[in-house]
Amino acid sequence: MIPIRVVAENLKFNVNWDKRAQNVHIQQGSKAISLTVGKTEAFVENNTVTP
Repeated sequence: MIPIRVVAENLKFNVNWDKRAQNVHIQQGSKAISLTVGKTEAFVENNTVTP
């Protein structure tokens, strides 16, 4: 496993971590992904995605 922040920032994405909510928001331009620790779904451009 590697930290998502390292990968995303090296790809020139903006990364915001909300420690209280345990959520990371990754964005580049109008494209965004939101991931939450312990949840299987993600939000990609305001759409819920599940594995």
